[in-house]
Amino acid sequence: WLLQQAVAWEKKAEVAIKKGRDDLAKGALMEKSNSLKEAELSKQELETLQANINSLNQDISKLQNKIDDAKARQKALLMRAKTAQTHLGVKRQLEKNGTNEAMLKFERFERKLNDMEAQVEVYDLGQQSLANEIEALEAEDQVDQELAAMKARLSSAGQNNSEAK
Repeated sequence: WLLQQAVAWEKKAEVAIKKGRDDLAKGALMEKSNSLKEAELSKQELETLQANINSLNQDISKLQNKIDDAKARQKALLMRAKTAQTHLGVKRQLEKNGTNEAMLKFERFERKLNDMEAQVEVYDLGQQSLANEIEALEAEDQVDQELAAMKARLSSAGQNNSEAK
């Protein structure tokens, strides 16, 4: 707009010169000069404003990246916390139920075994032949081996639970 105004003042100066009015031509040229100065100042202000806008846009972009990064980290931390909480709950449940229940089953099995052995002794009291006694000893050895294997398995499971803590 200011450049158009400067062109218009120049035309007015030309008209004044043609009509022999140098005083009006000078005034028109001064107005043209003022319009060009204002146009230059406006252009510089516009460039400064554009640079500021570009700088602000870059800052906004950086801030948005930081916000996105913070959200991603927050999400990862929440997932880690949830996983840790679940893991802790499982460990507590295993500690609470796993070891105690396994030991109770083991003790029940041992009592049943003792009861069976006592019943066998009552039935066979005084009635066993040498072959029957040997057969009973072999069966007892097999049960003892099975009992030892079960004790070892439960013992290692109990140690694994303790080490996992």
